[in-house]
Amino acid sequence: MEDQKVTFGLRTGGVIETVDVLVTQSEERAQTWLHKALQGQDAAMLYIGIDCHFTTDNVPATVEIAIGTSCLIFQLRGSKLLAPSWIFFKNSAKTFLTTKRLKGKLMTALRDDLGVRTFDCIQARKFLEYKEGSMRLPNWRDEAAKILRMDPVPPPDSVKNEDWGADCLTKVQMQFAATRCLVAIKLGLRFL
Repeated sequence: MEDQKVTFGLRTGGVIETVDVLVTQSEERAQTWLHKALQGQDAAMLYIGIDCHFTTDNVPATVEIAIGTSCLIFQLRGSKLLAPSWIFFKNSAKTFLTTKRLKGKLMTALRDDLGVRTFDCIQARKFLEYKEGSMRLPNWRDEAAKILRMDPVPPPDSVKNEDWGADCLTKVQMQFAATRCLVAIKLGLRFL
């Protein structure tokens, strides 16, 4: 299968950033992406957005990683997670996830595929819960978009129910996955 790429503009706080997304199931291309994304980064100051999506059978389908304004969507296709990719999680000071449910599922996938027993992270949603004083916000991503003055507003949550195990992801799925990871990074940068 061929890689997919999409580029889109994301405005936060009045600044337009170009977001580059790569979708691949090739371990070699994923490693190349990781190498380029980490080039020149200080591991102690590294902010990483991470998310994942599952098939309708609750099998891990994709792992999404954002560094800076670049996002990798790695399609698992029955393969194991990339062992070398775990190195940057261990070396990074801050990793962000989107929800508790996904954190548990991702930890299970990491444990099963890589034998990783611990996964330290900060949940981006917690920044909003603390700031707003409520433990149940209607949609944390939309709330984050307001706080970060994002334009366009991230794709709707209904996208997460689409077929993430498909050979080709839609442009909306790619933007959705990248935006979730980038929102997590931006919230971390704003509230830490």
